[in-house]
This record gives sequence, C-alpha cells and structure tokens, in this order.
Amino acid sequence: MIRIYTRVSTEEQAESGLSLESQHSRCLAYRQVYYPEEEFAVYEERGVSAKGLDRPELQRLLREIGPGDVLLAVKLDRVTRSIADFPTLCTILDARRADFALIEERIDRRSAMGRLVLHFQLAVLQFEREVTGERTSAALTAKGARGEVVGRPGFGWARGIDGKAIPDDTVDPGCEWTRAEAAEVIAAAVLQGESFRGIGAELSQGKGHPYGPTGHGWSGSGTRRAFVSYERHSRAVNAAQ
Repeated sequence: MIRIYTRVSTEEQAESGLSLESQHSRCLAYRQVYYPEEEFAVYEERGVSAKGLDRPELQRLLREIGPGDVLLAVKLDRVTRSIADFPTLCTILDARRADFALIEERIDRRSAMGRLVLHFQLAVLQFEREVTGERTSAALTAKGARGEVVGRPGFGWARGIDGKAIPDDTVDPGCEWTRAEAAEVIAAAVLQGESFRGIGAELSQGKGHPYGPTGHGWSGSGTRRAFVSYERHSRAVNAAQ
C-alpha cells in the first residue's frame, strides 16, 4: 500500500507550487511509475504546521501503515521539519516494517550516508523555521513599540488607517455609549476597587452599554477580558507616545 501524505500550512503556501492538488498529482504520477501495482490511500492536512508529529492525518497514517507499505510525500518538509521528530518517525516506520519515499529528495535512509544527508537537511529546515519565528517576533515587537495594533484590537480600541490603535467610536445596537467610553468606565471602576462581577452587573442593568463584546449581558469573566484587552492596548499606545 502506498500511503500518500500531503500538507499545507498556510493559504499563501496553498497558492504556490506546494498546493495540495499539486502534491497529490505528483505523488500519483510517482506511484504510477515506481509502484504501478500497488493500491494507494491519501492523507491530507490543510492549514497544519509541520511542528511536531501530533497531526490528525499523519497520526492516522502511522496507525494504519503496515509491513511493506510506503509513506510517500513530495518533500521532506511536508512530513517533518524537526531533527528531534525524525528519529521517532523512523522508529515507527521500522517497527511497522514500512518505508518512506520522497519525490524531490531521493535518499536511501537505510544507508549511513543517506541518514547523514537527511539529518543535514532537517537541520537546515529547522534553522529556517526558527529564523522565521525570530523575525516574526521582532516585527510584532516593533509594531507594538510604534503603537500599531498587533493582532485583534482590544475592547475599546480600533485599528486606524495607519495601523495604529485609536479609540473605538462604534455604538452598538441598544447602547448609548461608544465602546471606548464603556471601556473607560470599566477601567475607572476597576481602579476604584469594584469587582468585575459587580461592574458587569451594573453595565447589564444600565442603558450606557448593557451588552458585552459577544452581544449578550456582561458576565464577570467577560468584563475581566474586556478590561485586560483594553489595558494591554492602552499600555502599548502610551509607550509609543
């Protein structure tokens, strides 16, 4: 049995030459040339990172793979990008008396040289993943330092045209206050020592902003989340000024 594994981690990747459809067609063509008599099954992961082996379809493949079966993928990074995970994967395949084939990296993992080359490739892949993570973290930190909204704006804040956080002047249905005004009322009440449950109850019973971010009355936990997100963006804005 040829067990074809395909994976994409982002929509951007899905639009490139590593789309699921492209991987699927290349694996089927490879199987037709090298394993024409073998049956096949397809395991597809959409929007899933290669970090770790705990992926639903990969785990299903590893449970179902058996003696003489082959795990077939277009590239090594479709299956794993981790040096730590590769020995675990090989151990599972060896225990099942199965093997794997990579279309772009035709390397025999059963030889010492093949295993060395595979480990070197994995080291490069892991290095690239870690560098990308560091760059992303640095970019998010820089945006926060400039007062730009990082992620979803907190309650009471909105994203301006320039990307920076500005007070949210939205007035929700059934409310008299803007979201920014409601957030300021919550923050002032917290500073006066009122409990989140008490603040939420007062808001729910009043006319200013009786509905929380979810469109329902204010609970204690919902009031706390709104306060925390508002304060987090307030500190970022103040630090950038």
